[in-house]
Amino acid sequence: LRHAAYATPEYAAEHHPERQNSTARWVGWGSPDDRPEWIARSPFPHLAVGGHFNNIQIQQDAARRGLGIGYFPCVVGDDAPDLVRLSDPEPYMKVWLLSHRDLRAAARMRAFREFVFGHHDHIEARLEGRV
Repeated sequence: LRHAAYATPEYAAEHHPERQNSTARWVGWGSPDDRPEWIARSPFPHLAVGGHFNNIQIQQDAARRGLGIGYFPCVVGDDAPDLVRLSDPEPYMKVWLLSHRDLRAAARMRAFREFVFGHHDHIEARLEGRV
């Protein structure tokens, strides 16, 4: 699963997040009392935090309303037509598909696995931000 920075085109043009003296702000998760660790690993570690929202839908909505830059999974950010990607996708975490052994033979689980395996290339491309 890869993440990237997203904002509205207007926000990016007005605040120039790539500049060291940028007025851009992050909207993301963490505690208002500290500087979250993910910022140091982000494409714009010099930006301040403008809002802490521990819900990805609220983060995306804040970015869509021009409140700042969000750092989302590409599968989330790429689906928002009013946001643009501001950075290359960066590895964030691995995704595993697991099931409880008691449910492995259930028809619904088998159908789900067959769907995922049948669409593996597309799903992988979406999670990695290649689509």
